[in-house]
Amino acid sequence: QIETDINSKKLWPKDKKGRLINPRKNPGDYGLEIHQRAAANLKGKPGWIAEDIYIEKRTNKILSFNQPPPGVPNKNWVQIDIMKTKDGYIPQRNSILDISKVSHIGDIKGSYRGTMGPKQKAALLNVLNGWPKDQKFAKHPYIHPVSRVYHKDKGWIETPSKGVSKKIELLPPGAKKFVTRVIAIFGVAAFAERANALGNIDQYDDELHAIINAAQQAGMQTGNIKTADQVLLLMGPVKTYLAHFVGEDNTVLDVAIRKAVIDVLNDK
Repeated sequence: QIETDINSKKLWPKDKKGRLINPRKNPGDYGLEIHQRAAANLKGKPGWIAEDIYIEKRTNKILSFNQPPPGVPNKNWVQIDIMKTKDGYIPQRNSILDISKVSHIGDIKGSYRGTMGPKQKAALLNVLNGWPKDQKFAKHPYIHPVSRVYHKDKGWIETPSKGVSKKIELLPPGAKKFVTRVIAIFGVAAFAERANALGNIDQYDDELHAIINAAQQAGMQTGNIKTADQVLLLMGPVKTYLAHFVGEDNTVLDVAIRKAVIDVLNDK
């Protein structure tokens, strides 16, 4: 939505033909703009925090907001771009993050691949799950990739995430919420890169429409998901459609779907 606003509301400079330009030719400017506007859009909305939270590794102590903690080596903390809390919980500096009251943490990616490095992903998984010794993670962080980036030689280029995201936008809100969770748990980049390799993903539109029909049957025209029965109607069609983008990782997809069911039912 933020990128749509940037295009439609003239929030980013364009040339005479209406094409986006990058005055400073700095590849990072667009991602930074998205990050700042996401923070502005979420400010004041109940439960949402988008002001960069710096968490100490292994203890989950909240070190600072907006700026890295002074005097603390960056290897000792992890940055969180976006967080959603519940039950009125407001994280405070120098307190231990109460993960039982955190329903979502996300990372805005302004890069072409839109991926999360293994060290960052491991740190965020541990923040969300309390640095478990057995490494069995119940909750997963989400990646929010941009749909285009600026290349110093090629100008503006679309990222792999755009093709898949266009299709998801066609889904009713409840189904869109569920499918988005599945993809976020599995990995946005994995789906996007597979979609690119497949070429024309329009060939799977019949299966996409099966998700739409199931969502309508389940009464999921809104984003509210109230019962397990609603989600169960979606699970089959969603797996059939998304299986095209996971290669041999169908078992991992099953796990992602099951985790997404728990997520959406706990986030009413």
